Amino acid sequence: MSKIFAIGSIPPSILVTALALGSVIDLYCPGAVHWAAPFSTGLDYYGALSRNVLGPLTTFAGHELNITLPRWAPDALVVYAASTAAFGTVRSNFATALTGSQIFKSPITSAGWPLAVASFALHAFFNRGVSRFASEHTALFVTHCVAVGSVIAMAACGSHIPLPAGSWA
Repeated sequence: MSKIFAIGSIPPSILVTALALGSVIDLYCPGAVHWAAPFSTGLDYYGALSRNVLGPLTTFAGHELNITLPRWAPDALVVYAASTAAFGTVRSNFATALTGSQIFKSPITSAGWPLAVASFALHAFFNRGVSRFASEHTALFVTHCVAVGSVIAMAACGSHIPLPAGSWA
């Protein structure tokens, strides 16, 4: 049952990550990218939901903590949370069996993936070797980046791809 949940939760986390990054692209380059129809609609819904859910966070930071967050901070938080959820789900359900201390390191690695991937790269460079644990997490990170990049590329170029006659578009 957990593998079915994992398979069902990975595509939405990739889509949410792509929507958040698309929102950042629209924030700094408005109108530069003409998104394909389904992604454009999803981006509109994401923007409205993001403003309603994460807007109070930026307001709180400004009023109570005297911190001015950058305009992309809520989207960065969404990207981090969605990618962490995807890494944790995939790692716990589909990777090889964890042994010993890896049981404790895996959730920490999933939550701290930006530092973990850099740490794995430095460790591999200086020690001239890669552990199975590091290679699996790095492969997971690269696969996630490729999936999100593919979604963004298809959303940006989707209206320029010729479809066969009689297709749904």
